[in-house]
Amino acid sequence: GLSEGSRIYLSHVSEGMGSLSDWEMIMKHQRKNGSLFNLPSTSAAALTHLQNVGCLRYLKLVVEKFGDAAPTIYPLGIYARLCMTENLERMGIDCHFRKEIIDTLDDTYRCWLPGEEEIFLDVATSAMAFRILRSHGYDVSSDALSQFAEEDQFYNTLEGHEKDAGCIWNCIEQLLDQ
Repeated sequence: GLSEGSRIYLSHVSEGMGSLSDWEMIMKHQRKNGSLFNLPSTSAAALTHLQNVGCLRYLKLVVEKFGDAAPTIYPLGIYARLCMTENLERMGIDCHFRKEIIDTLDDTYRCWLPGEEEIFLDVATSAMAFRILRSHGYDVSSDALSQFAEEDQFYNTLEGHEKDAGCIWNCIEQLLDQ
Protein backbone atom coordinates (compact mmCIF):
# COMPACT_ATOMS: atom_id res chain seq x y z
CA GLY A 1 0.00 0.00 0.00
CA LEU A 2 0.94 3.59 -0.44
CA SER A 3 1.99 5.76 2.47
CA GLU A 4 -0.07 8.86 3.20
CA GLY A 5 2.81 10.99 1.87
CA SER A 6 2.74 9.04 -1.41
CA ARG A 7 -1.02 9.52 -1.73
CA ILE A 8 -0.68 13.26 -1.15
CA TYR A 9 2.10 13.48 -3.73
CA LEU A 10 -0.02 11.60 -6.29
CA SER A 11 -2.90 13.99 -5.54
CA HIS A 12 -0.55 16.92 -6.10
CA VAL A 13 0.31 15.74 -9.62
CA SER A 14 -3.10 14.30 -10.44
CA GLU A 15 -3.93 16.58 -13.37
CA GLY A 16 -1.55 14.56 -15.52
CA MET A 17 -3.07 11.23 -14.53
CA GLY A 18 -6.62 11.88 -15.76
CA SER A 19 -9.08 9.08 -15.13
CA LEU A 20 -6.39 6.99 -13.40
CA SER A 21 -6.61 9.29 -10.38
CA ASP A 22 -8.74 8.59 -7.36
CA TRP A 23 -10.56 11.93 -7.53
CA GLU A 24 -12.63 11.34 -4.41
CA MET A 25 -9.44 10.80 -2.38
CA ILE A 26 -7.82 13.83 -4.02
CA MET A 27 -10.71 16.06 -2.99
CA LYS A 28 -9.73 15.51 0.65
CA HIS A 29 -6.99 18.06 -0.06
CA GLN A 30 -9.34 20.80 -1.21
CA ARG A 31 -8.55 24.10 0.49
CA LYS A 32 -10.99 26.63 1.85
CA ASN A 33 -10.56 28.74 -1.31
CA GLY A 34 -11.85 25.78 -3.38
CA SER A 35 -8.49 24.89 -4.90
CA LEU A 36 -6.44 21.75 -4.69
CA PHE A 37 -3.01 22.76 -3.34
CA ASN A 38 -3.53 26.33 -4.70
CA LEU A 39 -2.86 24.86 -8.17
CA PRO A 40 -5.11 26.02 -11.02
CA SER A 41 -4.13 23.00 -13.14
CA THR A 42 -5.02 20.38 -10.53
CA SER A 43 -8.20 22.28 -9.63
CA ALA A 44 -9.21 22.41 -13.33
CA ALA A 45 -8.63 18.67 -13.68
CA ALA A 46 -10.82 18.02 -10.64
CA LEU A 47 -13.51 20.29 -12.09
CA THR A 48 -13.38 18.32 -15.33
CA HIS A 49 -13.74 14.97 -13.58
CA LEU A 50 -16.09 15.87 -10.72
CA GLN A 51 -17.77 19.19 -11.63
CA ASN A 52 -16.81 20.38 -8.13
CA VAL A 53 -18.38 23.75 -7.26
CA GLY A 54 -15.45 24.79 -5.05
CA CYS A 55 -12.98 24.22 -7.88
CA LEU A 56 -15.20 26.21 -10.23
CA ARG A 57 -15.39 29.12 -7.77
CA TYR A 58 -11.58 29.08 -7.36
CA LEU A 59 -10.97 28.97 -11.12
CA LYS A 60 -13.40 31.84 -11.70
CA LEU A 61 -11.41 33.88 -9.19
CA VAL A 62 -8.15 33.07 -11.02
CA VAL A 63 -9.67 34.02 -14.40
CA GLU A 64 -11.05 37.28 -12.99
CA LYS A 65 -7.64 38.18 -11.63
CA PHE A 66 -5.41 37.03 -14.52
CA GLY A 67 -7.61 36.86 -17.61
CA ASP A 68 -6.37 34.48 -20.29
CA ALA A 69 -3.27 33.37 -18.38
CA ALA A 70 -2.97 31.63 -15.05
CA PRO A 71 0.02 31.35 -12.72
CA THR A 72 1.31 27.94 -11.71
CA ILE A 73 0.34 28.61 -8.10
CA TYR A 74 -2.23 31.06 -6.82
CA PRO A 75 -2.26 32.55 -4.34
CA LEU A 76 1.47 32.55 -3.81
CA GLY A 77 1.83 30.75 -0.57
CA ILE A 78 3.16 32.08 2.67
CA TYR A 79 6.00 29.57 2.44
CA ALA A 80 7.29 31.13 -0.79
CA ARG A 81 6.98 34.64 0.63
CA LEU A 82 8.85 33.61 3.79
CA CYS A 83 11.59 32.01 1.67
CA MET A 84 11.97 35.28 -0.23
CA THR A 85 12.14 37.19 3.05
CA GLU A 86 14.79 34.83 4.38
CA ASN A 87 16.85 35.05 1.18
CA LEU A 88 16.72 38.86 1.14
CA GLU A 89 17.93 38.90 4.74
CA ARG A 90 20.74 36.44 4.02
CA MET A 91 21.91 38.54 1.07
CA GLY A 92 21.89 41.61 3.29
CA ILE A 93 19.58 43.59 1.01
CA ASP A 94 16.47 43.33 3.15
CA CYS A 95 16.66 47.06 3.99
CA HIS A 96 15.56 47.77 0.39
CA PHE A 97 12.42 45.63 0.83
CA ARG A 98 11.30 46.67 4.33
CA LYS A 99 7.67 47.33 3.39
CA GLU A 100 7.31 44.03 1.53
CA ILE A 101 8.94 42.10 4.39
CA ILE A 102 6.74 43.76 7.00
CA ASP A 103 3.65 43.01 4.88
CA THR A 104 4.70 39.36 4.59
CA LEU A 105 5.34 39.07 8.33
CA ASP A 106 2.06 40.77 9.23
CA ASP A 107 0.12 38.54 6.79
CA THR A 108 1.84 35.47 8.23
CA TYR A 109 1.08 36.53 11.80
CA ARG A 110 -2.58 37.18 10.90
CA CYS A 111 -2.75 33.60 9.58
CA TRP A 112 -0.83 32.19 12.56
CA LEU A 113 -3.19 33.50 15.23
CA PRO A 114 -6.36 31.67 14.12
CA GLY A 115 -4.38 28.61 12.94
CA GLU A 116 -5.22 28.99 9.24
CA GLU A 117 -4.54 26.12 6.87
CA GLU A 118 -2.15 28.21 4.76
CA ILE A 119 0.41 27.81 7.54
CA PHE A 120 -0.59 24.66 9.36
CA LEU A 121 -1.21 22.25 6.48
CA ASP A 122 2.45 21.31 6.42
CA VAL A 123 5.37 21.23 8.80
CA ALA A 124 7.75 23.10 6.46
CA THR A 125 5.60 26.24 6.37
CA SER A 126 4.77 26.01 10.08
CA ALA A 127 8.41 25.69 11.12
CA MET A 128 9.62 28.49 8.86
CA ALA A 129 6.80 30.81 9.93
CA PHE A 130 7.52 30.10 13.58
CA ARG A 131 11.25 30.75 13.24
CA ILE A 132 10.97 33.93 11.16
CA LEU A 133 8.10 35.42 13.16
CA ARG A 134 9.92 34.70 16.43
CA SER A 135 13.19 36.20 15.10
CA HIS A 136 11.31 39.40 14.20
CA GLY A 137 9.79 39.74 17.65
CA TYR A 138 6.29 38.42 17.01
CA ASP A 139 4.69 36.64 19.96
CA VAL A 140 4.11 33.11 18.64
CA SER A 141 3.91 29.97 20.72
CA SER A 142 5.60 26.71 19.80
CA ASP A 143 2.45 24.97 21.08
CA ALA A 144 0.98 25.40 17.60
CA LEU A 145 3.64 23.02 16.27
CA SER A 146 2.59 20.17 18.57
CA GLN A 147 0.38 18.70 15.83
CA PHE A 148 3.60 17.67 14.06
CA ALA A 149 5.04 15.88 17.10
CA GLU A 150 4.21 12.36 15.95
CA GLU A 151 7.23 10.55 14.56
CA ASP A 152 5.69 9.70 11.18
CA GLN A 153 3.88 13.04 10.77
CA PHE A 154 6.62 14.55 8.57
CA TYR A 155 6.79 11.64 6.15
CA ASN A 156 3.00 11.67 5.80
CA THR A 157 3.03 15.12 4.21
CA LEU A 158 3.77 16.23 0.67
CA GLU A 159 6.94 17.93 1.88
CA GLY A 160 8.05 14.88 3.80
CA HIS A 161 7.45 12.65 0.84
CA GLU A 162 9.57 14.93 -1.32
CA LYS A 163 12.27 14.80 1.37
CA ASP A 164 12.14 18.53 2.19
CA ALA A 165 14.73 18.82 4.95
CA GLY A 166 14.47 22.60 5.10
CA CYS A 167 11.75 22.52 7.73
CA ILE A 168 13.87 20.27 9.93
CA TRP A 169 16.67 22.86 9.81
CA ASN A 170 14.17 25.62 10.65
CA CYS A 171 13.16 23.73 13.79
CA ILE A 172 16.79 22.97 14.74
CA GLU A 173 17.82 26.62 14.22
CA GLN A 174 14.97 27.79 16.44
CA LEU A 175 15.85 25.30 19.18
CA LEU A 176 19.50 26.38 19.08
CA ASP A 177 18.49 30.04 19.35
CA GLN A 178 16.44 29.43 22.52
